[in-house]
Amino acid sequence: MDYERRQFYRGPEQFVDLPTNPKELEEAIDDALTEHPDNDDVLSAVVTEANPKKIVAIRQNGESIEITGEGLKPAQSGLSDKAAPKIRIRPGAVIRVALHTQEHLGDHPVA
Repeated sequence: MDYERRQFYRGPEQFVDLPTNPKELEEAIDDALTEHPDNDDVLSAVVTEANPKKIVAIRQNGESIEITGEGLKPAQSGLSDKAAPKIRIRPGAVIRVALHTQEHLGDHPVA
């Protein structure tokens, strides 16, 4: 885990099309995350909203994760308007999220 946290942001693992129909959206997320299972405490999720101040992603179990503030630091380069298409975090991006704990900040997901 320490190795992963020290690495530069490498971009999403995959990009998927997100249907507007809620049932089809759920199926698309489930299919994408079946191909990208969790790895211990590093969780997979599909981005549904992304901007320089916030990422919202959905897990395979339907849980919505909101990443803000310090949690965005590892992926900041992927949130820039100038990010290369292959590393840009946008709706449909399959990302990895880790829970980062700091006593003074509490628990925060990290992209």
